[in-house]
Amino acid sequence: MAPEPEPPDPARREDEIASAAAPVAPSGDGDGDAPPEGAPNPETTRSGSAPAIATAGLVTPPAEDEGTTEGAVVEQQVDRAGTPPRAAAPAPAEMTPLSLPRPELLRITPAERELLGHMGTVVPTPRAAKRVVNIYRMLRVSVPLDELDAFLSDGGGEYQAPVLLLGVMVGLPECSSSVLDKLQAAGEDDDMWALLRGVTGIDRLLAVAEEHVTLDRSGPYRRWAPRVWRFSFRLGPDTR
Repeated sequence: MAPEPEPPDPARREDEIASAAAPVAPSGDGDGDAPPEGAPNPETTRSGSAPAIATAGLVTPPAEDEGTTEGAVVEQQVDRAGTPPRAAAPAPAEMTPLSLPRPELLRITPAERELLGHMGTVVPTPRAAKRVVNIYRMLRVSVPLDELDAFLSDGGGEYQAPVLLLGVMVGLPECSSSVLDKLQAAGEDDDMWALLRGVTGIDRLLAVAEEHVTLDRSGPYRRWAPRVWRFSFRLGPDTR
């Protein structure tokens, strides 16, 4: 027959319970925060990677897959820097070379100078003669390229039309309205000298024209009259 177990000692039981409930004493090296040897670390148990987080201070983003698109890379750069990446500067536009007037528009030929000199017998003062020359230069530069050959002295000689009309506008302003009216009513091939003979007080200009001007059709004068009269100080309902 097995011996009966000894009854538990109440005093010994109380000592075991008091020993288990007593706080753990700190170790002798002065580090009161270190857990006892063999005890689990509560921080490690909580997250499993707390030491790495405490060391780095941030969470390392996951590595990008090889298949990441360009748009995703740009979006990630925006998130990191807070501002979008600077766009590439556009390519400089190709500059168009500046077009200059043709030399023929700037050079006054000897024939033009000679006819302008004959207008000196019609205009009253040197200042008026200078005005004739200056306006003629502006008119000459404005000649369209498709009309240049007909304008030059070695072509159609239509330069004579603005010179003669400037003589009327500057030298005989009292006759300018009558000349313009007759030009508007004339045909393309009407005789210019017959037209001028019907204007009172234009004898001096008519004498110069019949001697030195070879362009006697009214057509070129009709085309040039609106351009010349833009420089006139006498304006009317037809911008005369």
